[in-house]
Amino acid sequence: MIETYLIKNDNEYFNISEDIRFTQLIKLLNNDGFDYLNGKILPVNGVLVSQPESMFDTYSLEHVKKDWDRAIKESNSDPEDSITAARSMLESTCKWLLNRMNISYSERDNLP
Repeated sequence: MIETYLIKNDNEYFNISEDIRFTQLIKLLNNDGFDYLNGKILPVNGVLVSQPESMFDTYSLEHVKKDWDRAIKESNSDPEDSITAARSMLESTCKWLLNRMNISYSERDNLP
C-alpha cells in the first residue's frame, strides 16, 4: 500500500513522513498493534502488556495472572492455546468483578 502511494506521487525526493495521510496511516497501524519500520509493516508484540500487569500489582489476581502469562507465552508458538488462555483470563476477571460487586453467578457460567 505504501509502495503504491509512492508510485502514485512519482517523486523520488518526496518525503512521505511529512505527509499527513501517511502520519494518519501510521497512527491507525499503531492502534491495531503494528508499526512501520524500514519500509515494512510489522506486528508489535506486547503493546498492552503493561496495563494488565499493573492490575496484578494492585489486586490479588494470581489466577488471572497465570492465564495472562500463558497467553503471552504462547502467543507466537501456539496461538490457539494463547486464545484459550486469554478467554480464561477474561472469565476469571469477570467473575472477580462480580464477586467484588456481590453479584451471584454459577461456577459453571462461561462467556458466550
